[in-house]
Amino acid sequence: MKYNLNYIGRAFAFAFLFLGIQSAIAQTSTISGTVNDENGIPLPGVNIIEKNTTNGVFTNFDGQYSINSSSSDATLVFSFLGYKTQEIATNGRTSINISMVVDENQLDPIIVVGYGTQKKSSITGAVAIVDVEETEKSQYTNIVDRLQGRVAGVSVSTSGEPGSVGDITIRGSSFFNDNNPLYVVDGVVLNSVPRINPNDVESIQVLKDASSSSIYGSRAANGVILVTTKKGKKGKLSLNINASNGFQQLGRKVDVMNSQQWASIARATFETDPNAAGQVPNYAINVPGINTDWQDEVIQTAMIRDISANVSSGGEKHNVFFGV
Repeated sequence: MKYNLNYIGRAFAFAFLFLGIQSAIAQTSTISGTVNDENGIPLPGVNIIEKNTTNGVFTNFDGQYSINSSSSDATLVFSFLGYKTQEIATNGRTSINISMVVDENQLDPIIVVGYGTQKKSSITGAVAIVDVEETEKSQYTNIVDRLQGRVAGVSVSTSGEPGSVGDITIRGSSFFNDNNPLYVVDGVVLNSVPRINPNDVESIQVLKDASSSSIYGSRAANGVILVTTKKGKKGKLSLNINASNGFQQLGRKVDVMNSQQWASIARATFETDPNAAGQVPNYAINVPGINTDWQDEVIQTAMIRDISANVSSGGEKHNVFFGV
């Protein structure tokens, strides 16, 4: 029996081509779903792309999408501005719903100014933001101490008296009146340093240039310190309790003389002074021998205890924050 080799070759080629088409059809799949934000609200405009390909789609106004994947084991990449990029393996699934997670590193910080809020990138004046989370790692009894060494051009000086609040100077001294800046707490202008719990502070901004005078008037000539306190947030009732204990002590004492050493120097001063004519006073001769180091008597190790608690809650039309 004779076989037509040309015919057999064509038959095998057609068979392989048919199987390849069937395999490609079997591997192609349509994947659909919904993309929501962190609050469960549909998120339009999310970019969905099949990894390592140019095959991609966007979610519609209702956060829905549908993409034809070239493989049932493909990986979909979900990305949106302000949210973390997520890679989801399909694993043969045809329906994938996800919730995007906010990326704190991509969010543009919001600055509170006298006429509302603005993004940091749109602020043209000299504005400094205090990292409140960083200041919470240390022990502070007032918001003035929180600014010490935290903002360029802002200096804090204290008298050292127990319980005293320091003075803030922004960009050097002023030639008129005092050097104290203007304090604004939640939009309310104060004439003195606000006596509020530092643990209740949400954010602190410092306006350092003269443009702040156009907002708050001549009172802002020495700068403005904007303080925003914490507010209740939507969600379940939350209770936060912070407690810390510590101590303060003098890092280094000043070396002082005892009574005999002081008397010896006093006698030598009078004996070598020609105007004293060698007359040494009695207090430099008859030394009582009392040696009291007043540093040890006055400066002692101080214990510090700080306990604070706050309750936060909120709904659609209300929010509550209570701190003590």
